[in-house]
Amino acid sequence: MSWLGAIAQRAALATVGVGIGLGAVSLTDKSPKHLAPPPKHEAESLANTWSTALDGWIDAPGCESLSAPNGVLYMAPSTAPKEVLQGGEASADWPRIVSRSVLFSLTAHNPMGKTHADDWNAAMNARLEADIGEMRRPCTPRGFWHTFGFNVQEGWREDGFTLAFAKEERAFARSQVLSLAAKYQQAAIYAWRVEPDTGALVRELVWVDRLKQEQDGGAEERMVVLKGAPVDEAAAALGARSRVGKKEEL
Repeated sequence: MSWLGAIAQRAALATVGVGIGLGAVSLTDKSPKHLAPPPKHEAESLANTWSTALDGWIDAPGCESLSAPNGVLYMAPSTAPKEVLQGGEASADWPRIVSRSVLFSLTAHNPMGKTHADDWNAAMNARLEADIGEMRRPCTPRGFWHTFGFNVQEGWREDGFTLAFAKEERAFARSQVLSLAAKYQQAAIYAWRVEPDTGALVRELVWVDRLKQEQDGGAEERMVVLKGAPVDEAAAALGARSRVGKKEEL
C-alpha cells in the first residue's frame, strides 16, 4: 500500500518521501522503531490521503502498451479531478499477471505516517525488497515490480512494491503481506483486483491493524489508466528509476 500523515508541501516532485516535517531516524538503526497506531483523527487523514493518491507502476510486466514512454503505468482514482483523468481509460486489456493474480502494494517508507530522511527510507525499502525476494511460505509471489504512490498537487511520493500471487493463494498472501507491512510499521497496504465483467482495476485500502479493518473496512476505488504522466513532465520524473523484480512468465 503506506504510507503517511498531515502532508506538508514539497517543491520537488522527484524527491522521495512525504513531507510532514517530523524528524529522521538514523540509518544506524537496525529496524524501524516501534510506533503506536495513529490516533483516530490522524487515521482519518491517512485514509483520505491514501484513497486519493495516484499510482505509478514501473515496468510492470506485460503492461508496456498501457505505460507512458518512460515505462511507468500511471493510474488515478476515478474520483480524481477531471483534468487529471482527461483522456484516461476506465478499463484495460490487462496482462495475465494482473488479471489472473491477486495483487498487493506496500512500502517501508515513513512508518505510521512519520516522516524519515530520504536515505533512511531508501535503506528500509532495500531491506523490504530483500524480504520480498525471500518470501517462500506460505506462498511465493509470482512476480513483483517497483511502484510508487504520489500526489502532484501536494508534492509527495512514496516508493514501494506491488506483488502478484496466484488467486487461490489470496487469503495466505494477504496475511503474509500484512505481516510484512507490520514488520516495517506500516498502517495500511493496497489490495488490487480486476473486475472480470468490466476490466476495471479496483484498488482497496487495507488496514494492517485487524481491529481497525474490521471496524472501518477499507475504501475501494476504481482506477483510471492515464495516457501519460499527470500534469506535466515534472511528474514524469517520478518514474525515473526503471527497475523490475523477479517475474513469472504466464
